[in-house]
This record gives sequence, structure tokens and C-alpha cells, in this order.
Amino acid sequence: MQGRTLWTFILAFATIIRGTSACSGSLPEALIWSDEFNDDSTGRPNGNIWSYDIGNGPPGNDDPKCSAHPKCAHLADDCCPTPIGVFLDCCESSVGGWGNGELQNYTEESVEVMNGTMQITVDFDETTGEFTSGRVKTQDKLSFKYGTIEARIQIPNVSDGLWPAFWTLGENFSLAGWPASGEIDIMEIGQGDAIDEGVVNRRVVSGAHWEHQNGYAAYARNLTVDYDLNDDFHYYKLEWTPQSLTTYVDCQQIWKMDINSTVCTDCEEFHQHHFFLLNVAVGGGFTTSGSSSSSSGCRVSSSGGSHGGCGRTPEEITAPLPATMLVDWVRIYNNGFTEVMQPPTEEPTQSPTTSQIISANPIF
Repeated sequence: MQGRTLWTFILAFATIIRGTSACSGSLPEALIWSDEFNDDSTGRPNGNIWSYDIGNGPPGNDDPKCSAHPKCAHLADDCCPTPIGVFLDCCESSVGGWGNGELQNYTEESVEVMNGTMQITVDFDETTGEFTSGRVKTQDKLSFKYGTIEARIQIPNVSDGLWPAFWTLGENFSLAGWPASGEIDIMEIGQGDAIDEGVVNRRVVSGAHWEHQNGYAAYARNLTVDYDLNDDFHYYKLEWTPQSLTTYVDCQQIWKMDINSTVCTDCEEFHQHHFFLLNVAVGGGFTTSGSSSSSSGCRVSSSGGSHGGCGRTPEEITAPLPATMLVDWVRIYNNGFTEVMQPPTEEPTQSPTTSQIISANPIF
């Protein structure tokens, strides 16, 4: 956390926005950080908070840059440089695809801010013959540990082959790699089993991925609601405490995981800072399987459906395009344990879209 500032928030002296999350009970929660996407002067997300993932993911093992890793000894040295392997997938897949057999090429131009929303648009470029989309993240710009995390999102029609997601990775991702950084999937939609069952726009998947005793572990569940989630904005929430992770859609519980150290004995990934990611993928193992996110990639073919879990061909993407995911806001409320970290910026944003309060463990 070198160069970062952690301010301790004391309720009696801080100027905060007092608010209530969409699913809170009778006790109000303090809204301590938000991006409301109200500043559309540049047409882009606030650069003090958000950055982009670009391209089609790490190279495949047919790429000359793909080299050795302890688990990929037949390769050379710069493809999988981390202990567990940020780029472990490149050893086991002949394409990039972000390790999940995805088809899209991420571009900055696919992400816009307008009309009070952040908009991530998927399209097909007839000239290049590729799908384009967007993926934004707060890595190295905003991180948090514990809290009530909430976003108001309208997904596009995902039927079939689109995969919108609202999720987190551990702030140590660049150093520790995946899955040692930990991953929390708050919302994923587009699951292969849901396609087969005719409920793909109604099913939300949540889960977690982490390193367990030098191996990989995952736990996920899903909820199928009785209405289409692409019909309007809906609320997606993570309640994160030192004891548990719980996710909701419109106040309905999707999934819960006990992360207490007496139960989850190798879960330190969920007791450290994480950063946000929002994206819409095209294809990928998730869209052909019953698994959650990273556990459904081509490297885990046993989890797949009719496609073996390795994603869809371009011809099998039948969702209407262009398709846009609208994000009205992303918020962090204090739940009594919350820490938020944000590095100082050299120049203030002309019209900040975020609360300037950085907080940790309020004293009541």
C-alpha cells in the first residue's frame, strides 16, 4: 500500500452522505463512497477511479512470448510469472480469451458515460470480424475491505452468449496472481445451464474463487427470479463482513459463504482489500456450463455443458447487438467494518463523481 492514504472516519466529525442501501433494514448505513456517473463532460469514466483492461487477454501457448511457469514447465518464463499464475491459462489454452474462451476484444471506446450512467456496449465489427466490448476496474485507484457493496445495473438481453458481470479481485492481484488474490463474483448472468432451461435473463450466479493449500477452490450458487433482469435497472449487492460473504439481487439472497477463519481455514484472500471490475464478455465457458466465472473456463472442461465448457463459436452468439449494460451507480456503505483506500491524485477531478470521504472502522 505504498503511497496510499488511509483516513480513519469518525462519525461525529465527518461530513458524510447519510443513506440507506436498497436492501438495508431499519438501521441506516453511512454511504462512504460512490460513483454516480453524473459527470459526462469527457464521455468517459472518471480516470482517478477507473482504468481499462484492453485486448483479448493473455497470449496462448502458441505465442512466442508464452514461457515457463512452475505449472507449465514446457514453456519459457514471462507468460506465467506469478506463484499461482495470473496467466496460468495461457499454458492450457491456444488462445487468449481471458482464460475463459471468451471472444471479445476489450476497447476503451466501448465504455462511455452519458445520461447519468456508465455504458458498456458489446458490438460486432464487420470490418475486423471481431466482437468488441469493455471492461473497467479500480485496480491501484480504489480498494476496499468489508462493507455493503451495491450497484444499480440494467443488463442487456444476454440470450444467447453474452456474460455481464460485477465482481472483485484482491488488490494484490498483480503480485500474487489468480487465484491467490481471491475473486468475489457479485453478479454474473448468461450461464449455460440457464440458457438450456430458458431462464438466462432471470438467473444470477454469485461465487468466490481462492487459493487453497496451493491448489484452487471455488464455491458458487445461483438464484432464478420470476422476472427478466434486462427489463429495467436492478440492485446487486454484496454484504461483506469478517464472518461472511452474502450476495443479493433486489434484496433476495443469492449466495452466502462463511469466511470465519475457524471454518474457512485458508481464506485470507477474503480478509484483504479488493478492487471493482465491471464488464460484458462474449462467449466463454460460463455461457456453456453450470459453473461460475473462472471455474468454467476451457481449462476445466469437466464443468461444461454441450460445448465441454470451452465457450461458444462466433456463430453461436445470438444475442441482439449492439447490446449495452447500463450502470447507474456503484456505492460502498459502512457496515461497521469497512475500509476504503484511494491514493492521492495529482490534480483534482474537475467535477468529482465520487464522495471524497475515505473511511475505516467508524467509532460510534
